[in-house]
Amino acid sequence: MYVVWDIGGPLRNSSKQMQYSHIKGAKKSGLFKDMSSYLKMDDSTSLKTWKLFGLTQNIGKDPKFFDQNDRYRDYKAFMLALYIISKNGIPIEKVFNSEWPSRFIAELVKRGPLDQEAKEKVYEAGKVSKETFGTEEAKGYSVVSEGAIEALKILKKLGIKTGIITSAPSGTTEGWLKRYIEVHTGEVFDRMLIIEDAINKVEALLKITRIALRETNSGILYIADTRSDMSAVEEANKVLVKEGVGKQIVLAMVKNGMGVENEWNAFLKHSSMEVGKDLFIFNNSLEAVKNLVQ
Repeated sequence: MYVVWDIGGPLRNSSKQMQYSHIKGAKKSGLFKDMSSYLKMDDSTSLKTWKLFGLTQNIGKDPKFFDQNDRYRDYKAFMLALYIISKNGIPIEKVFNSEWPSRFIAELVKRGPLDQEAKEKVYEAGKVSKETFGTEEAKGYSVVSEGAIEALKILKKLGIKTGIITSAPSGTTEGWLKRYIEVHTGEVFDRMLIIEDAINKVEALLKITRIALRETNSGILYIADTRSDMSAVEEANKVLVKEGVGKQIVLAMVKNGMGVENEWNAFLKHSSMEVGKDLFIFNNSLEAVKNLVQ
């Protein structure tokens, strides 16, 4: 079995790194004044917008809203949603507390409407935000998530290969791992199992799972934190079942990332995934590794 991480959330707390990037995008596009109360650099506001980004990924992955080959789609989706939320004066907590948060956002986006000039500014903000996220200055705001170092030390001691699937731009992961993770653990990630700029997480999950099956005759544990991760695992397991190997991906959701629990609960009401079988929920990655691996 391999253990694969979604880097943003379970491994890296990127709340301030992302907030810094969003501010850069909003300022360059001329939208900062409209969204300034939502784009403060304090811990509380940064955490809220980070979790909001996790929700708006579902809009980015919806072909009704965005071209699925657009590498900026998740960042454009966030800026689009935040712009509309700010225009309506909606507290982010109201979004989180709704019965199905991502649908709440989708309905707001559908109602819009945005004129062409506003839409162009929003999309420019998203593009700049993604490009800023991978810069050294932005990465200086990220920190390692609680429990991650200890979890990785356990996996290394057990000789378990570990990988990463991330939508972060290509070339931005290696330096961060060496600076923040492997200075404490030594080299712990198999570079052949790191997939960056993963526009399609289903394909990324299938790629690593097939490697694991070929090399170890077992699947993977995927440590993640958002509803889009849940959906990707569900779809990947469906493909594996059709291929005759059965479900080979177990998902561990952690609470100390971008995830919003109301979103998870709403998804599970309509999902084939079962808590305690192919999905488990923990406070952080260390709990996940201790309970499912060690």
